[in-house]
Amino acid sequence: MDELRAEQQRDGVPEGNVSLLIQSVATRWNSTFYMLKRFVSLAPHIARVLASPKLKHAPRMLSGDEIELVSDIIQVLSPFEQATTEISGSEYLTGSLVLPMISCIEAALGNIKPTHKVSKVLLKTVKDSMSTRCKAFQSNPLLCHATLADPRFKKLYMQPTIAAQAVTEISSEVRKN
Repeated sequence: MDELRAEQQRDGVPEGNVSLLIQSVATRWNSTFYMLKRFVSLAPHIARVLASPKLKHAPRMLSGDEIELVSDIIQVLSPFEQATTEISGSEYLTGSLVLPMISCIEAALGNIKPTHKVSKVLLKTVKDSMSTRCKAFQSNPLLCHATLADPRFKKLYMQPTIAAQAVTEISSEVRKN
């Protein structure tokens, strides 16, 4: 870490802005994402540190191809990090965010063009998993009602038939009460 800090300072990074590696923690949702992102951003500095003759038993540095693969993986995981951060709010209600987040994640995943075979497989697996796992959420009455009641979203992120059904249910509930 001292060598990494010194290497960054040689490149003109002030002491207060020096970045260190982040370790993945199993209990922190996005820690692996943050670890990979930081590693890629520090890769040139890490390579110079690992190439130093002072370090006799240093691990090998990732190749350029491997770093590109990690960059592709970061790109695939990025929508999930953004959604997790947004939906983890403790100062506001988050139920109405579920359907818009699913829609935004699916749209973001559709725009990703990975370059490596492994990251293409990852992207396909993630898309398939999203469609399988999130299908039930998109017709969940509580989430539909919450999204419909939120003036930011209303029917925007719902399928028309499900939105019509939710409007009917809410209207009948209002008339009943």
